[in-house]
Amino acid sequence: MRTENSYRFIIGCFFVALSVSNVITMVAVFIIVFIFTFLSGTQYFNPIFLLFGYHYYHVLTDNGTKIFVIRRGRIIRNPKDIELVSLKRINDTTFIERR
Repeated sequence: MRTENSYRFIIGCFFVALSVSNVITMVAVFIIVFIFTFLSGTQYFNPIFLLFGYHYYHVLTDNGTKIFVIRRGRIIRNPKDIELVSLKRINDTTFIERR
């Protein structure tokens, strides 16, 4: 799954590169995107979420399913403190909390 997301990222960067006429601008944008993606260490990265205070969590459900949750608010350090009431599905394993 991680490899599939990497291919999507590379393909997305390729199409962005096609529309940039200045090489320096293109390299600068790719470096910024790479740094954000690398530092976030997530499978579903959106830099706007970081600016608006969202955090990313890998959660193991009661059924034993591993899901990826995007949540706004304070950082949750203890897994016992997490309470996910209203989740909206993005894809099969990714959810975003709605308040």
